[in-house]
Formats: sequence, structure tokens, C-alpha cells
Amino acid sequence: MKQPIMLKLLISYIIFAFTGFGIIITITTTLSYRYFQTAEEKSMYQTANRIANEYDVNKFHSIYDYEKIKSTVTNMAPSDNYVWVLDLDANLVFTSDTSKNAVTKGTIDSFNIDDFNGNVSTKNKFNSYFNNEMFTVICSVTDNENYNTCGYILIHKATSSITEKSSGIVDLTIITGIVLLILSFLPMFIVILFVYNPLRKINAAAKEFAKGNFKVNSIEVNSHDELAELASSLNTMASQLAEREEYQRKFISNVSHDFRSPLTSIKGYIEAMLDGTIPNEKYEKYLNVVLTETNRLTKLAAGLIDLSAVDSDDIVLFQTIFDLNSIIFDTVSLFEVQCQKKGVLIDLDFDSEIYEVYADKDKISQVFSNLIDNAIKFSDNDSIIYVHVYDKGAKVFVSVKDTGVGIAPDSIGRIFDRFYKSDTSRGRVKNSSGIGLSIVKEIVQAHGEDIEVYSELNKGTEFIFSVPKKGANVK
Repeated sequence: MKQPIMLKLLISYIIFAFTGFGIIITITTTLSYRYFQTAEEKSMYQTANRIANEYDVNKFHSIYDYEKIKSTVTNMAPSDNYVWVLDLDANLVFTSDTSKNAVTKGTIDSFNIDDFNGNVSTKNKFNSYFNNEMFTVICSVTDNENYNTCGYILIHKATSSITEKSSGIVDLTIITGIVLLILSFLPMFIVILFVYNPLRKINAAAKEFAKGNFKVNSIEVNSHDELAELASSLNTMASQLAEREEYQRKFISNVSHDFRSPLTSIKGYIEAMLDGTIPNEKYEKYLNVVLTETNRLTKLAAGLIDLSAVDSDDIVLFQTIFDLNSIIFDTVSLFEVQCQKKGVLIDLDFDSEIYEVYADKDKISQVFSNLIDNAIKFSDNDSIIYVHVYDKGAKVFVSVKDTGVGIAPDSIGRIFDRFYKSDTSRGRVKNSSGIGLSIVKEIVQAHGEDIEVYSELNKGTEFIFSVPKKGANVK
């Protein structure tokens, strides 16, 4: 079952908000109650201490002292405090409680000084005497001469008084929390406006991309954050995939044409030889034509295989240390026949006799071979191709420059695109498939290097690629 992310966010927010709200109320209730209880205990102990200091221990049970302490308690103790004076035997000497059911005399059986455990207060110890929850503060009455304890001052107070005070703080916290809870929906609205809605747009566009529809309207996200970057990346991806799809259609059309033309020629010549249209004495001539067309098909198929081999970011390189100059010499010698047919010369210029590099020997040879083949194809008869090898820093650079037809400015940015074949190459070179340069770039970039092109119409083209020197990338 589909669960929208907004629903998850809303549920998570509600759970978090109410859980946090409950925790805050609990903490506030506990802390405020403790605060007021501590404050009351401190105040009550100070009162009890003052009363104890007013007591004349020599007249502990006298009427005079009873009346005096009554006056003292009335003046010192708040009306909601209940004061007991006990002797050492827990007999009630005085009480300020004047209620109907108040205990006024006798022994307080539940009193035991050890129950206080050295503290000055206790709770719920004397509830039965007041029919209410009480907390109690105790202070000893001592003999000023011998400092012996001769009695105790106990002040009781209902816990409800503290609850009432703390409840005011809790009520204020609840009201504040509710207001904040309501206001907190504003960030949720912002999340919906600036996060959820853009995500919906991105999701809808991604679904269309998954269907192969790359021509949907671009995703518009009016922000400057990661979502805007994601939308921009998806728009770029859709544009590139649409271009790739268009390239593939053109590629299929071009390759189909390139395959169909030689196949048609081969079929025509063979049928003509079989039905006697071509006499026996001309068989050799036309068989050579068939062989040329077959070689053309073989080369085209080899190019497609090479393209398939580099059609991935995971090109496997078998890097070794070798002399780049020797590879260039060997490769140039392979084009001797082609150069003789067109009267093309290849001028080699090496800044050093040996350039040891660390790369895949076969693939670098393929790069240079493709560039030389390309230069010969687009060079005029009786022209010169210049090859310059030089180094700079940790790299060796190879320049292949022809003086041919050049490349139109609007085509330079696309010549390395797969399946691209410019109008100039289509008209001048019949057996070009438009994949050689894309293979070159894939191989060079797989080495972590780059290739650049400089061209001017009717003046020629120069390709420059780099190869890492020995030791530059060896680990």
C-alpha cells in the first residue's frame, strides 16, 4: 500500500509534538512542585527556628510559656501553617491548630525523630491527624546553656497549597505549549510549500522519464537548495537522454545506409557475374570492387565493436610503461599505402627521442590510429599531416594536424558525440560512421586525460591529446 511521504511527515510530526508536549508538562510539573516545596520548607524551617529561639526551656510546660509561644506563633507563622510543640516524650505541649477535630493534647504516637533520617522535613507522616496530605518541617528546641535538646517544633502544611502554586505554572506552560503547537504548523506549511510540492513535481517527471518520455515540460522549482539542484539535474538528464535518443536514431539511419550501400554493390556485381552481364575477363576488376566493399563493411563492424567495448564507464585498462614514440612510428607505417594513394606525407616531430608513458599500449595506439586515419580522410591530395610529440610537466602531448577541409564552428562542439556525423564528413567521406572520434575520447578520458580540437574551415584541424608520463600515475 502506498504511503505518501507527507502522511509520514504529518504522523511523525504529531507524534513528536505531542510526545514533546507531554514531556515538557511532566518536567514542568515536577520541577515547579519541587521548587515551591523547597521554598516552603526553607520558609517553614526559618519560622520554626525563630519560634524555638523564643522558647524559654526553663518554663517549657508553664502556662506563661504556653501563652508566650501562642503569641509568637500567631505573629510568626502564616495561618496555613500548623505548629506543634513536642517534648522529648512526644507529648503535645502546644498546637496552633484550632479546628474542630484538631488534636490538642496527648502523645503523638507516630512521632519518631529517627524517621526524619537527619533531614529537616518529611511528607505524609502525620496525615491522620489532619485528614489531609501534609508535609512537615522539624526544628529542635535546645538548652542555651548545655545545648541539650528538650523538645521539638513541628510545622505542618497541606501539600495542596504547593500543588496550587505549581499548577499555575503548569497552566501557563500548557497555554504556551498549545499556542506554540498551533504556530508550529507554520513550518509544516512551509515544508508542504517548499519541499513536498517540488517533490511531487520531481516524482511526476521521473515517472515520465521512466516511461521513456523525455520531452515533458522542464521541472520548475523556485528555490536555491538541493531540491532545485535535483530538479535541474533531472532536467539536464532528460535533455541529454533526449539528445542521446535522437543521436541513436540518426546513428541507426546512418549505419543502415552505410551497410546498405556496399551490400547493394556487392549483390549487384555478383548477380551481374552470375547472369553473364559481366564478362569473364572483367571478373578480377569487379571482384576487387567487391573486396573493397567487403573491407568497408568489416571496418564498419569493427568500429561498432570498438564502440560497444567503450560504451561504459568501466573500461578495463591494462596499463604498462612503454615508449610512445615507437608506437607512433609503428602506427604511421601502417598507413603508408593510404598516404601513397593520396600523395599525403606525415611529418613527425619529436621533442625527445624517447617518451616513456604509463598507459594501455593497445588503446593509445588505437587513439593515434583513429586520428591519423581521420586526418588522411579529410586531407587534400598531395598535402602534409603534422604530428608533434612534446611534454609538459607530468604529461606527454600528441598533436595531429592536417590541412584539410576543417570543421564548421557549429559542429566542433559535437564531433566527439557518439553517432554524430557532420554534413562535411558525410559529403566528403563515404565510409565514415561517425563513431571513431567518440571512441578516441572515451579511451583518453578513461586514462584520466583529455583531448582538445582546434579547427578552421578550409584550413585544417588539429587534435591534441595527453598521456601520463612514467611514474606520474604508478602506485
